Amino acid sequence: ARDERFWRSRAAALPGPAELPLRTGWRDTGPSMTHRMVTVDAHAARRIEALAATHGLTPTMVHLAVYGTVLGRLGGGAAHSVTVLYSRVTGDAASPGFGNRGNTMPLEIPETEATSFVEIARSVQSRYLSQAMHTTLSGAEIVRLANPGADPRRLAHPFTFTALDTDSRSEAALGLR
Repeated sequence: ARDERFWRSRAAALPGPAELPLRTGWRDTGPSMTHRMVTVDAHAARRIEALAATHGLTPTMVHLAVYGTVLGRLGGGAAHSVTVLYSRVTGDAASPGFGNRGNTMPLEIPETEATSFVEIARSVQSRYLSQAMHTTLSGAEIVRLANPGADPRRLAHPFTFTALDTDSRSEAALGLR
């Protein structure tokens, strides 16, 4: 009930997806999926981590802000929303109960015109962390709060999943390398 109240007060105010210069009629063509993977070399990853830390940001939120900024700039700079995964990993890698008990949620990316990247990243991280306290509803359930008559098979916002592969001694010790 607490999470429903939280999202009900916010869902209708979420901006739509970025208006990207994609194929004509893309919203009406049905579900589609593409996969893009970017590998960041170890030196660049350490620099990103250090720079992020100087601004009170996590590397994951910096990468999410980069994605949102690219979408925003391609879409004319307006605020827009994406659907993100709130990941809640439980157990440890050696446990049979190890798994991701996460959920999806829409996340607003602020307008990108005349806004510094650090401001965008801070806004993304702040919104993500405050919303992460209210994750019992899925992204689709949240969107339905804003538009109860919408087609439940369609997410109103593009889906993004950001993951960081780490390659350190602690991961190697767990057999995750």
